[in-house]
Amino acid sequence: MIQRIQTIYLLLAAGALAAFVGLSSYWETPVALLGNWAELAALGLAAFGAFIALVAVFFYKERAKQLRLAVVSQWIDLGLILLLVAAMGFVSFGTDGEVSVGPATYAVVALPIVAYIFIRLGGRGIQRDIEKVRSMDRLR
Repeated sequence: MIQRIQTIYLLLAAGALAAFVGLSSYWETPVALLGNWAELAALGLAAFGAFIALVAVFFYKERAKQLRLAVVSQWIDLGLILLLVAAMGFVSFGTDGEVSVGPATYAVVALPIVAYIFIRLGGRGIQRDIEKVRSMDRLR
């Protein structure tokens, strides 16, 4: 059903990733130090992860497919997190104080981590629904 708790978690994850894309002015400078490809990769991963999480919401009748989409979104978000950690590490250790990273940058970079947690919670809710349906089928 569309009103289940995993729907809320997946919508929150998609919202967090969409906010990350919308607030790109805060994080694009440190990521751009890795190269021109890194900024586009981060934008693409965040947008694609948000899209997959949003699409997973509408597969509430096919729980196995919904779980697969949530796992795919989770892996995409994990790739985004690793890219951002590499960028922040490069800024912290690789440059000699040329680029300053403010607290707002760290807050925006935390959005994919929050999205990962929401996707994980949504996946757990989907798995509980799958197990509940299996136990009901055994009773029939």
